[in-house]
Amino acid sequence: MDPFSADQTVKDVKPAGCALGCLGLIFGIPLVLGIIGYIVVFHSSIPIKWIVDQAQGDMKANGNPVEVKGIKGSLSSGVSINEIIIQSEPNPTVIEGFTFRYNGIIDAIRNNRVIIKRISADQSDIVVGADFFEISKAAGDTDENAGTASSSTSNDDDITLFELREMQFEDTRFRTADGKLDIKIPIVRLAGLRIAGNDFELAELVVESDHLNLELTDALPAEADENAVSFQRKVQGDIQPGIHPLVKKTITFSVELGAVDGKAQNRVRAFDGALEQSSLPGGGSLVRFNNLTLGDFIDSDDYVLPERFSITVREVDDFANLSAGEFFIGETRFDVTAQKIDTSNPSSAIVGKGEVQGQNLEVWLRRSKKRIWPPFAIELKSDQPQRELLAAIYFQKTYDELSVEQKANVDDLKLP
Repeated sequence: MDPFSADQTVKDVKPAGCALGCLGLIFGIPLVLGIIGYIVVFHSSIPIKWIVDQAQGDMKANGNPVEVKGIKGSLSSGVSINEIIIQSEPNPTVIEGFTFRYNGIIDAIRNNRVIIKRISADQSDIVVGADFFEISKAAGDTDENAGTASSSTSNDDDITLFELREMQFEDTRFRTADGKLDIKIPIVRLAGLRIAGNDFELAELVVESDHLNLELTDALPAEADENAVSFQRKVQGDIQPGIHPLVKKTITFSVELGAVDGKAQNRVRAFDGALEQSSLPGGGSLVRFNNLTLGDFIDSDDYVLPERFSITVREVDDFANLSAGEFFIGETRFDVTAQKIDTSNPSSAIVGKGEVQGQNLEVWLRRSKKRIWPPFAIELKSDQPQRELLAAIYFQKTYDELSVEQKANVDDLKLP
């Protein structure tokens, strides 16, 4: 008999075929599951919907119920949402036709590139509480309880390219629940933002609004902290008084934009040049107040605020170095000596020293952590009653020496 007969071959091949089949199952099933998992995670809307569900649950637990309708997209390319409704009184915030498209997480991880193709919304009605800016009141502002800030380290040093190809928001309305702030912005469009190394590009910026004017122009190189910064684009504009009752005078401003080593740099000037803020190429910021009379532009709303503020602050990480300077409250001058402040400590303050009716008085200014306006929490360090201090600071008199009108003014004053 031929040892290699057909019957014999079949018998020998069966065990080998079983082995190969088993190996195929062992390695093939995980491979198939891996492919399915990859598709589900990166190319389906399941993870997006799960993330949104978790966020909705967290916000509802915090008393801010959110409803999200019509979710499409994936982690690989972005998301689109038909409608977002954030419940609030008296009116909810509603955003319709929201889109966020990007190159994908994998491209960002592998190539250290962040490329956002489009961010847009067809219509937005954004309603915030009356105390959103804390413009009308500062109740409950306890900076001492704000907690200690901590510095964080980001990985943006590794990003070799950032692109925002298009951002467009149409028919936007932003308002506070009390109706004091109500801005209608028919269109906001930004296109062609690109940061790579020392190159900064911004092709288009358009904002249409009754109370806000913007213009995009070329900028000139400048120095920031003895380092050359190639500012390449400049946004200049103004804010008109009709935007809010507290805005008394047109506020002009400009923002110069550039990049150093892949990090965006900016220089902001406002209030007729009395305020200038620059980001530093090595990190941190430099702020100069040059005889800033904030009360000329924004109503104090009966708050005691420093006037004619002149000082330079260089802030890096959790510390601020202050140059010698001064500020006025009423007609009383308070001198500030050069000092270093630990900004991570909520009890840290700028200390101004002045003389009021023959006695020395300290005024402590702390950065407000809970509001934009007023920007300071102020303490008058003295054993005298507050109304006596304010009468001396504003009118150089005792409270009993004030006229009826002056007493009313002092009684209305409040410390932010």
